[in-house]
Amino acid sequence: MRPLVPGDTLAELNLKDPGTYRFWWNDCVRAADIDATGRVGGDAIGIYFEEARAALFETAGLLEDGAPVSTTLGHLAIDRLADLSYPAELRIGSRVLQMDAATVRSVQAIFHDRVCVATAETVTVLFDERQRAPKPLTPAQRRRLQPYG
Repeated sequence: MRPLVPGDTLAELNLKDPGTYRFWWNDCVRAADIDATGRVGGDAIGIYFEEARAALFETAGLLEDGAPVSTTLGHLAIDRLADLSYPAELRIGSRVLQMDAATVRSVQAIFHDRVCVATAETVTVLFDERQRAPKPLTPAQRRRLQPYG
């Protein structure tokens, strides 16, 4: 798949294609993830995506600049495409689409047995804990996230 270039839109990406993603995280369905219907609940789907985003940001060194910085979601949209049940091994792909002043826009997908079971679009805000306000991405942080776009 070609690298993402400025001007690419979400509509130009096939979110169900594993080749879309630049970062991978493994997880599994736990018994506690099952809801009253016997399927994985929506809360658990959100947590799988959150764990993969946190792993991406940690791997990229996004939060290693020594300042009291965290991330928070500014936007989250999840599409469930197939049911999941217990037990199941999961692979979660992530890709950075855009970096603005203090935000990182990304897409993600959860795969089980090579089937895409859910996709997500997120906007994550870098947050300065001392100032209680968004914190602009540094040039170094942008460079470290670049390989995942």
